[in-house]
Amino acid sequence: MGLIDILMNSGNGDLLKQIGQKAGVNETQSRDLLSTLGSAMLGQVKGRVESGSHDSTGLEGLIKNSKYAEMIDEPSHHYNDRKMADNGNDLLKYITGSKEGSREVASQVSKKQV
Repeated sequence: MGLIDILMNSGNGDLLKQIGQKAGVNETQSRDLLSTLGSAMLGQVKGRVESGSHDSTGLEGLIKNSKYAEMIDEPSHHYNDRKMADNGNDLLKYITGSKEGSREVASQVSKKQV
């Protein structure tokens, strides 16, 4: 099972429902959105790791010091957790290289969903 599948099945599908509610889309559209966004993010990670010019220590620290495993098991406990949101934003900035890079990926994903 891949990372995208784990996210889609987290909380017995509750994460997909929450994404749909926040984005104003149905569950199928949530699944498509998560798949597209996940693929884009994994592509960013792969590119940064393969470049050899980027130190992954920061990424390891972000993951080790997070509660991401808890979020996957029980996502509903973390939907309104500001610290979890901040950790997620830090992770996205790390993966994409900057806050602007994160916004660019989101923009590209939204264009694919239209």
